[in-house]
Amino acid sequence: METFYINNITEEIHRSNCIYVKNPNIIFLGSFNSSQDAIVYAILGGKSNADGCAYCCPESHTK
Repeated sequence: METFYINNITEEIHRSNCIYVKNPNIIFLGSFNSSQDAIVYAILGGKSNADGCAYCCPESHTK
């Protein structure tokens, strides 16, 4: 499992080792098996624009 964070403003999902996790708008999302699982969790939690970071989650970056 990996730890993921979400930017509370842009709703972008990041892995814990991403350089963008240092942004002040980042909050802990949880531990998931994949970035896709983290996105589903964020969407179900009301973050309808959740998307993967182009740098640390390219497999789930769609926007």
